[in-house]
Amino acid sequence: MRRAADQEGVPARWNVGLLVIVTVLFWVTVFFRPPWPLVSLFAFLPSIPVQRTVNALHQRVAPHSPRNASFTVGNIILILFGGVIFAVLIWGMFYTPGSLETNPGAVAV
Repeated sequence: MRRAADQEGVPARWNVGLLVIVTVLFWVTVFFRPPWPLVSLFAFLPSIPVQRTVNALHQRVAPHSPRNASFTVGNIILILFGGVIFAVLIWGMFYTPGSLETNPGAVAV
């Protein structure tokens, strides 16, 4: 990507090695105790400079091609579905069995 950007005169001001290290550090948080695994959800952040370079390169090479700049109905449905999954994940991380009991001394039948 960097080579293609350089050939087209698009500035690529990111270091591949540094981005890989930061991404791996985000991934490693999965092995920590809760709530630290949630930090791994931000592992996409180091790829943002690369995506900006891709967008700039695309704009330079194919300026009149259609841009994917809006959400479709399918995108919105999947975002909502992902939000529900994420909410269940958060709830499961902090829920402890028995914490929802209304009568702590009662025996389940």
